This record gives sequence, structure tokens and C-alpha cells, in this order.
Amino acid sequence: MAEKNYQIQDGVDVSEHVLATIAGLAAAEVEGVAVLNGGLTSNMIAKAPKSRLAKAVRVINNEDNTLTVQTIIVVKYGYTIIDVSTQVQEKVKNAIENMTELTVRSVDVKVSNVSVPNRAE
Repeated sequence: MAEKNYQIQDGVDVSEHVLATIAGLAAAEVEGVAVLNGGLTSNMIAKAPKSRLAKAVRVINNEDNTLTVQTIIVVKYGYTIIDVSTQVQEKVKNAIENMTELTVRSVDVKVSNVSVPNRAE
């Protein structure tokens, strides 16, 4: 399947991978997010191959030319899942809209796990 490109200005297109990278970086910046699905940290996201990033972030073009972003995260133990998820939604939406001027209809967050710190006994 060919990757979709999104026109943000006359003569300027961004790929779906670029949008997923923006979303992934924004989500990883939220306090309480341990990693994105697949163990992706903020340092790894920009270098991650499309196939690996696609396991953590998906960008969907809606019929009305708005975007839906789906992201899968691992939350750090001790953080409120609802608060972290809400912050991820806001940060991802703002990052994409500010950098591209595309409209994000929604950001869906799935929490796949909770990261528990190693405890020395």
C-alpha cells in the first residue's frame, strides 16, 4: 500500500510517516509516558522505520479531510492513566496542527501496558 501524502500548502506535501513522527514525538514528551508501543522512546522515534512506528502511531484521513490519530502508549506506574491520555491527546493535536496547519479531529489513545520500575530487593 502506498503511503499517503498530505498537502499543507501549494507545492508542499508531508508524508503520513512525517505526521506519525510528529505525533509520536509529541506523545513521548508527555510526563507519565514510559514508551510508545514497541518500546519506542523519544530518541528512537525519528530514526524508527515506518513499519516499527506504524505499530505505535497511525494517521487516518477522514472523509472531511480532517485527521484521526491513533497512538498506543505504555504508562509509567503511579501516573493516572486518564490524565496521561488526555495530555497525550492535547499534545499530539497541537503539535500536528501547529506544524502543518492540518485539522486533527481526534486523537485516540490506547494504553497497552503499565511500566513498573525494577525494584532491588
